[in-house]
Amino acid sequence: MDIAVRWAIALWDILVEAGVWLLAGFVVAGLLHALVPRAWIERQLSGRWGVFRGALLGAPIPLCSCSVIPFAAGVRARGASKGASTSIAISSPEVDLPAIGLTWALLGPIMAIVRPFVALISAISAGLLIDRFCDDRGEDRTIEEAPDAASGGCCSASTGASSCCSKDEPSESSCCSGADDEAPASSCCQGKAVRREPWIVRALRYSFVTLPADLGVWMGIGLGLSALIMVLIPPGWIQEHLAGGELGAWASRLLMLGVGVPLYICATASTPLAAALIAAGLSPGAALIFLLAGPATNPATMAWVLKDLGTRALGIYLGVIAVTSLAAGTILDMLLPNGLGKVGEIMEAHEHAAVWDQVAGGMLAIVLGVGIARSLSTRIIGFLRGRSHACPADA
Repeated sequence: MDIAVRWAIALWDILVEAGVWLLAGFVVAGLLHALVPRAWIERQLSGRWGVFRGALLGAPIPLCSCSVIPFAAGVRARGASKGASTSIAISSPEVDLPAIGLTWALLGPIMAIVRPFVALISAISAGLLIDRFCDDRGEDRTIEEAPDAASGGCCSASTGASSCCSKDEPSESSCCSGADDEAPASSCCQGKAVRREPWIVRALRYSFVTLPADLGVWMGIGLGLSALIMVLIPPGWIQEHLAGGELGAWASRLLMLGVGVPLYICATASTPLAAALIAAGLSPGAALIFLLAGPATNPATMAWVLKDLGTRALGIYLGVIAVTSLAAGTILDMLLPNGLGKVGEIMEAHEHAAVWDQVAGGMLAIVLGVGIARSLSTRIIGFLRGRSHACPADA
């Protein structure tokens, strides 16, 4: 069979497997976005329990390791400690609701439970250590200290956390909050009629317009590469050639850590890649390391930590992620010497898939396709107009 046809079949199998779970994750994320005010989240990140609250609040929010920068910088500017802003900067990109659903679908319940648990441990540990060892006195905290998101990653078209043009829920005082019928003449929303939409409309818009546009390109890349790995690398090849024996197992874990730290990939997009690598023979522990280290780190994130939190904080940030990822991966391999079982069967799982699974897979393909098209068109238009920031068009 031609490789392109086999790739398309493998990609469809992944979409069918993931469709219901990922769509459900989108819906829940949209409800959280519409019903939980951002100002309330910011208030929870102050005080002695800010680190723990930041980790718990960040986990369900679907922000990648780049788009979390303006949010973390914003809560830092509003009084959150270094540790609290760090905890949300780690927990949010490492795991979110769509990623948890996709992990359950492709990797099973064990990985879907272990992954967010270890992510919370990483976030809390890093936050507590940074608050303990990084002096937070006498600093001028401003949102502008965060590096320009346009330097790379998924948020090149995003604005700062406090801007009325932010993709997040605007504050009640912003020109886009809907408090007034018209935006102030000096605002970036000038000339637009601003109205307050019903919460269900905002939830659906975020679930099926904003979120797929934010994640679609990287999810498409992740899904496409996953299907390609399944086509090109036979099941068990990695185990046979690269990860045999304990030395090989440690080599594969360190390799996944080395690949994951500098790589930009979101939690959702990394999941099918991990599933494909496990099907090819990678151990569950090594895959877990990739799932934890990849989404939480990239050059843009590390630049923000260095500039806003300091050199010592960056060392703690990377050290905690590396140590907890390697420890969790090693323990998981010890507990699961025979692997996860079901992952290698993805390719054959859908010959008799239920009709509703196939419908969900088709819906997911449409939602992601529209999101990718919208994201690319927005970036192209912005580039042609020579503007890096603009008010979002009405969806």
